[in-house]
Amino acid sequence: MNYRTGKILYAAMWIGVVAVAFLFQVIPLLLVLTLLAMALGLTSPVALVALALALFGAVVLLCVRAEKKRGARRPMPFRSDEQRLPVMPMQHDNGMCLTEMRRRWLY
Repeated sequence: MNYRTGKILYAAMWIGVVAVAFLFQVIPLLLVLTLLAMALGLTSPVALVALALALFGAVVLLCVRAEKKRGARRPMPFRSDEQRLPVMPMQHDNGMCLTEMRRRWLY
């Protein structure tokens, strides 16, 4: 695969931008979690990591459960043959096919 250097640098720049944006959003959350842990009296690094993992795990678990509930309430999809409208022959088409009529009207 031949990639130009400019495309690789462009992709690397956007990966860097996304990584920096992620860090700017996650670092304040981790700071709040650290302050919460210290307010609860947890000062060991293991307890801080465990609290952060427990809260992130709870958020992920809630999202998974909400998606399962939403999926259970979805209506059944229609079959594709039920969605199609019946094609009726046009009245008074004077023997022209539909593409011929379109060509005459559109061009």
